[in-house]
Amino acid sequence: MYGHLFLQKVYYSLGLDQICMKISQDYNFSYDLNEILKTLIYGRILFPASKLSTLKQAQKLLEPPTFELHDLYRALEV
Repeated sequence: MYGHLFLQKVYYSLGLDQICMKISQDYNFSYDLNEILKTLIYGRILFPASKLSTLKQAQKLLEPPTFELHDLYRALEV
């Protein structure tokens, strides 16, 4: 699936990757906050579903996520 590619431009133009990088540096997370946020945003726009279903659907994307479900749940606290 390539539907998320148009969303990348918006995501990066808003500077969300920089915000995630700053937060991750400040708190020294063991997971990639940027990757998790991208996956949730793209997934919720392209195929709205639960967090688990969003992660499963994201495995079909051109750039599948490398994080685990428990990392996604940890990142939600942030």
